[in-house]
Amino acid sequence: MVDNAPKLLEAQLKDLLVLKSTPSIFVKRELKGEMHPITHLRDERFQKMMETEPAKMQITKENIAKVRETFHQQYKELFDSNWESCYKEYADKCEVTTIELPVQNGEATIKVFMVKPKGQAKENQACLVFAHGGGACTLDAELCIPECTRYAVDWDCVCFSVDYRKGPEVLAPRNQLDFVEAIEHIHQHADSYGIDSNKICSGGFSAGAWISMGAMI
Repeated sequence: MVDNAPKLLEAQLKDLLVLKSTPSIFVKRELKGEMHPITHLRDERFQKMMETEPAKMQITKENIAKVRETFHQQYKELFDSNWESCYKEYADKCEVTTIELPVQNGEATIKVFMVKPKGQAKENQACLVFAHGGGACTLDAELCIPECTRYAVDWDCVCFSVDYRKGPEVLAPRNQLDFVEAIEHIHQHADSYGIDSNKICSGGFSAGAWISMGAMI
């Protein structure tokens, strides 16, 4: 099984054509034959972010505010600089609704941003519940709305960006349980959100993938 793993991975990657560009990488999705920019892969500015002092320091309750501010600003600059070429087309086609969701017996209230394509049918839609990255301690769901507009339009689905709580103030598994409760809420209110309760999936990038995986367990 292990010996076959590289060949299996190579077979899975054959459908992707990766072309280096500045500042983005464009991935060809064979299914549609379109080129889509992915701004947070191999971007030179992203690499510089990883080399900044906040990225190297040990995160504590004392310095977390500074770390979050720095990373938020750097990510926002990446999104803003690629807005016209990467996101505006999608954002113009979507509407965003903010949901205030009490979690864990009223211990806290988190925000969930619902992103829907304009003019989409009002029932029986597929749904993606999305968890943002950031090491489970930085960034936030609102910052990643531009990415969610792309998912919503490309896949003709309703996308929910969940602002789960982060460390070091809130430790696992409570952040993953926030995500669980968001999924449960969406499932319970599927009709009012125009969603088919049998077509709900979850995912995320970087730490968000870990949040999503933990929620599924």
